[in-house]
Amino acid sequence: GELATLVNLVDQATKSIDKTVDLAAENANKRVHVLLGISIAKMGMGVLWVISTAYAFGRLWVPYVFNYNDLKEADQGLKSMIRAAFDLVLSVSPKAPFEPLEGRRELDHFLGHIGDYDNIVSGSDSGGLLALARGIDERERLLAFLKGGVAAQKPPATARGSRACCKPAWW
Repeated sequence: GELATLVNLVDQATKSIDKTVDLAAENANKRVHVLLGISIAKMGMGVLWVISTAYAFGRLWVPYVFNYNDLKEADQGLKSMIRAAFDLVLSVSPKAPFEPLEGRRELDHFLGHIGDYDNIVSGSDSGGLLALARGIDERERLLAFLKGGVAAQKPPATARGSRACCKPAWW
């Protein structure tokens, strides 16, 4: 009797819980599949983003590299032409203390010295820029030029005064 009814009720409750567990497991599996699909979609978008970024970067970078290489080649050609025309080509900073931007070795080689790279302007024993001057007057003019001006010189005297440099125009 009563024991059989109790066993029957426990069996029905177990079957009901089994159905609930089966539904929960099925819904959990669906959720896992949805999350797996989202993860795969995120991975696909990441790959697409990497490919598009690499493509865009390549489209921007390659012309930049070509232009950079062309400019370097043109700069080297220009420097070669200038060096062919002059004994020494030296880029100097426009601000005091007028340090050479490049060409320190060329300057020292030109002057026949080993080189004092810390004092290239002053004309120390290693031979700075002022060592290129021939004489005190030329040294003063070079120093004035390096300090941002032109050395004071007397203008050449002319017979007609200061207007001698102005020629009448043909018109």
